[in-house]
Amino acid sequence: MPRIDPNQSTDGLVNATMTGVTNSANQLVQALETAIKNDSWGQRLEAAQQYRKVVSLYEEGSVNFCTDEEDEKRLERVFAQVKRRAAILDAQTLDAGTQVTLDAIKANTETLKEMIAKYEKRLNRRHSSVAQLCGDKLLLPRKPSKPGQSMLTIKIEKIGIKDAGTYVDPFITVKVKNIAGEDVCPEQNTPSSYHIQDNYILYNVNVHIPVPLEKLPKEFFVFFEFHHYKEKQDKVSCRCFSFIERQEIKEGCAVVEIYKKPVDYNRKKLYLLTEKTLYLHLYYTIAKGFK
Repeated sequence: MPRIDPNQSTDGLVNATMTGVTNSANQLVQALETAIKNDSWGQRLEAAQQYRKVVSLYEEGSVNFCTDEEDEKRLERVFAQVKRRAAILDAQTLDAGTQVTLDAIKANTETLKEMIAKYEKRLNRRHSSVAQLCGDKLLLPRKPSKPGQSMLTIKIEKIGIKDAGTYVDPFITVKVKNIAGEDVCPEQNTPSSYHIQDNYILYNVNVHIPVPLEKLPKEFFVFFEFHHYKEKQDKVSCRCFSFIERQEIKEGCAVVEIYKKPVDYNRKKLYLLTEKTLYLHLYYTIAKGFK
């Protein structure tokens, strides 16, 4: 899976992922078709070299378009045959038990194309699910501070969560609520991130609260909901959440506890997600407008 810039939008992330993987996969198929062409023309040396190049690309792990374990097994069988075909053309083995025909290799190209089409279909469905939830609720631009007003920016640096690298399209939804749990600002969603460091998913994105602190309720709460895409259920799910209170907001770093779902906007039923020392890491900046 290619690493994606965390400042991309969610749409950009999924599109970049899909484009990068499918382009690499299609290049792999093209390389295999070139080898087959050389093979069918009787150019044994050239075909063997090209087959080895194809196997090398696969073994590097730079191309992964499998959607399940069965596809992974199919892919292993395909490239095991390609590798044996190269050895046959090199005359390294003539054992009848290891023979792989040119027709068998041709059939493998069709298998790869089917797998790529399946991958694209799955990723498009995933894209649709994430985009449907996020809609136009992406990160807002920073508003300038007017005289006598203070604008809050919250930098989401990282979130600590068990098995951080297993989540698909993980993003954080930010909501500002009053004491009754009602929205007082537009909801915002961070881009998804695949930047993993130990048990942390790194975001390093700024969330600009569009309402001045002076105009927010005396008691308000900022909620951070960690969402990810579940492939088996084909849906976006909330895994956990955090929140901060107005009086906790002071310029500088902050470490916030993470709670189990479901999100409780009334803050009455709170259960820590894990006993491990894993937290949501934030950084507050307050820009003041001078009179």
